[in-house]
Amino acid sequence: MLGTEHIGAMAVANSVACLTLIVVLTVAFRGRRLRYQLRALRFMSGYLIMTLLLDLYLVGISRSSHAVLALLLSMVGVPLLWALVYRLWAKGE
Repeated sequence: MLGTEHIGAMAVANSVACLTLIVVLTVAFRGRRLRYQLRALRFMSGYLIMTLLLDLYLVGISRSSHAVLALLLSMVGVPLLWALVYRLWAKGE
């Protein structure tokens, strides 16, 4: 069985992967057709929501510092996603 510190470390890795994926997909789909951009946006927002919910659950049951860090990283993803979508996609590209 995994301890709470291991689970917290995996949650931090998941949150970092989520942030990285948001940046990479937003830049990669910048000049594509709107249909593909919306699919990528749906995937990114779904992944971000699931990561936020998982991190919130982990903070509730474990209260470890890793779980709190993972939640803070996930919370940074929300304004990051909004800013990147506005910056790269709202210009009609």
